Amino acid sequence: LHLDQCLKAARAGKHILCEKPLALTVEEGRRIVEEAEKAGVRLGCDYMMRYNVYNREVARLVQDGHLGAPVMGRAQLTCWYPPIEGAWRQIKKRAGGGAIMDLASHCVDLLEMIFGRATHVHCHHARLVHSYEVEDTSLITLRFESGAFGIVDAHFNIPDAASENVLEAYGSRGCVRGRYSIGQSGGGELRLLIEDQDAGYQAAQDRSTGGYQSVRLEEKNRIERSSRTSLDLF
Repeated sequence: LHLDQCLKAARAGKHILCEKPLALTVEEGRRIVEEAEKAGVRLGCDYMMRYNVYNREVARLVQDGHLGAPVMGRAQLTCWYPPIEGAWRQIKKRAGGGAIMDLASHCVDLLEMIFGRATHVHCHHARLVHSYEVEDTSLITLRFESGAFGIVDAHFNIPDAASENVLEAYGSRGCVRGRYSIGQSGGGELRLLIEDQDAGYQAAQDRSTGGYQSVRLEEKNRIERSSRTSLDLF
């Protein structure tokens, strides 16, 4: 329903905050953006997970250069979503797709927030477990404007408790690893490793000493923050 609703709102001169995903197809999404630009209204898509404090801290650490040259990021969001009669997310005509549209789009948005716009995208998807018509399995690889690479894995067929919904960023000086910050529940946790200076080659590659530090942040209402600021996305 987003295409028709957004076009009508733009033509009526109303600013638009649209739930994700913006549309069922790239073509429909472009039509919405073009209509908003033509009408001179502001348009945003409501990806609230970019307002989780831990996800924002990952972005800050990368963009402020604390991890050195950005190398790679990973975002994971999965859930157990068995066939449910009448569930619109399992009907391709109504949802546009399955795990990619519903879950992976959050992950791509987060990685773009951290590393810049994606310039190259490749995806594998399949139905490996469930019988409905949309994909229950997906793996996406990306390359970003910053030069960094990205991985997104999103699934409808892995038990909830088995997935830590990680957000990770790696650079030439270290790594920041988040868990449970991608999802509906909010919160999360963060571990950080930063080397103070460029080290020489260590043939033994001994990792037994560890070095990761836990980071705790004050949680904020990401839904409220999303509603206030998402109009800046387009």
